[in-house]
Amino acid sequence: MKKNFHYIVRIGFIFAASMLFFSCASLNFGKKAYDYEMVHIQDKSDYLVTDISYPVFNKFPELNKRIKNMVESHWNAYKASAKSDWQEINSLNTKNGGKSRLPAFEYSVSADVSGNKKYVSVLITTYIFNGGAHGNYVLNSLNYDVEKQKFCDICEVSNLSYTQLSAICRRELKNKLKITQMIDDGTAPLPGNYEVFMTEDNFVTVFFEPYSVAPYSDGIQKVKIQFK
Repeated sequence: MKKNFHYIVRIGFIFAASMLFFSCASLNFGKKAYDYEMVHIQDKSDYLVTDISYPVFNKFPELNKRIKNMVESHWNAYKASAKSDWQEINSLNTKNGGKSRLPAFEYSVSADVSGNKKYVSVLITTYIFNGGAHGNYVLNSLNYDVEKQKFCDICEVSNLSYTQLSAICRRELKNKLKITQMIDDGTAPLPGNYEVFMTEDNFVTVFFEPYSVAPYSDGIQKVKIQFK
């Protein structure tokens, strides 16, 4: 897989204190290429710092629609409560004798793009910091069959059952992490445990959020599996 990037082709403002800009990229597979543009949104206020990036493909309107809705709906839902939550925490700090104001919350979205001649994969990683001990990560992915123009689950892409995927992920993670109970629960052969994955060449990579198979300190876990 080869990616070609050409950064910042145009710049514009969408509203006060917010900036929207774009960069171009491409997935190349020999004579076949899937071109896309990365949309970057940055916004800063007293209570929230936002940094969002997501791809818009030249040829896949249904994929674009799903990505845009996923990113913007989550962002809008968070913004709806962030200001009041931030103000409430500051108010409580003041009542308890605190003198320093709470730093702004953080909301960032990054996107990774990969695939092969048949599939395009997009991984959306959302990081949210609400002023606690650490922030939280939320992972979502979309896997799109470019010929059939439809979204696919991991069993369709890999030709493996959930039972087979579970056995592979369980073995790989236990060899790496030496943990039992969290891995057993997080890799159970259930569709919800295998919703976040990406394709690249003849592999799928399964992603597990912090706390799903290991403690937060171990970070996001990945298992790479070759197509059957």
